[in-house]
Amino acid sequence: MIIFDKEKHSYTDSENGKVLISVTQLLRKHNLAPDFSNVPEDVLKAKAERGTLIHEEIENYNKSGDIGFTEELGSYIDYINENKLKVKECELLVGNDIVVGRLDQILETEDGKLIIADNKTTAKIEKDYVSWQLSVYAYLYGKKISYYQVFHFDADGKLKVVNLKPKPKKEIEKLLDCERRGELYKQPLVASETDLAKLYDLEDTIKRYELMKKEVEEKRDSLREKLLKAMEDNSIRSFENERIKVSYVDPIKRTSIDSTRLKKELPEIAEKYSKET
Repeated sequence: MIIFDKEKHSYTDSENGKVLISVTQLLRKHNLAPDFSNVPEDVLKAKAERGTLIHEEIENYNKSGDIGFTEELGSYIDYINENKLKVKECELLVGNDIVVGRLDQILETEDGKLIIADNKTTAKIEKDYVSWQLSVYAYLYGKKISYYQVFHFDADGKLKVVNLKPKPKKEIEKLLDCERRGELYKQPLVASETDLAKLYDLEDTIKRYELMKKEVEEKRDSLREKLLKAMEDNSIRSFENERIKVSYVDPIKRTSIDSTRLKKELPEIAEKYSKET
């Protein structure tokens, strides 16, 4: 049996008295969690308090149907009902001999597929971190999970559900084995050292050509301005030779949408007509 000390936020195996590391601590220890050391303490505290409140309201609703007062809970309830999802588990404690964590919820679709979801209230979604987090939870849970999702609540309480790609099972086991042996986990390289060296050389070549391109463009633009002035002074609209044709085009006005202002003043309209590419 695992005992959770809320004040110390620590987990202990009651059978042998061993203190277990949390999933969050595990990921932070092996450099798989985001670094918030540069964020002011008062900002972190305020965000943590908001996150705790929203987690508690969702937990109370999932367990007993209690309706809270936050906009986030309303968004959560609407999403669950609209997608006809059933809450199978909520704030479930899962663990093994070295690590333990509390997953937010396991949901079930109409066709019986399981979704593991984590609630986040951060400014942005740290997708790689949440993928690790959910993947470790799912491994400890031990049942087949079809969808890995993050329920992200923005500053206005609106919910955005994002699907994530889980980490391979072999990498989860490698991470846990590293923790048992006291070694630091290293993520697998996506390319060989030779490929990385070639990539560096190509990137360096691109930089050199970009610098050369910039210098040539500056010379070109200077000549264009000189040519433009000459055409204006002599009222010439066009001329050409065997190598180049130059035409003078009067300036025109173009009307466009101020997207920054639109998002600020009419966010619902901006969201409605936005698309991801």
